[in-house]
Amino acid sequence: MEKLSCPVCKAENAQGPFCRRCKADLSLLFSLRQQLRARAVEALVKRDFGRAWRYYRVMKQNRRGL
Repeated sequence: MEKLSCPVCKAENAQGPFCRRCKADLSLLFSLRQQLRARAVEALVKRDFGRAWRYYRVMKQNRRGL
């Protein structure tokens, strides 16, 4: 599983829903990442590679806590 950077303290977190360092609630970010991953997989199944790539890029931004 990919790690998620906390937008508050920038700590890397592999598990949610709370930041391991500052205890910020990261449940929305983890949920968003899960939804984006599911949509990217769905786009790949439909062979819509452009859409899959866009979801992947948003996931990467989400990983950095943006």
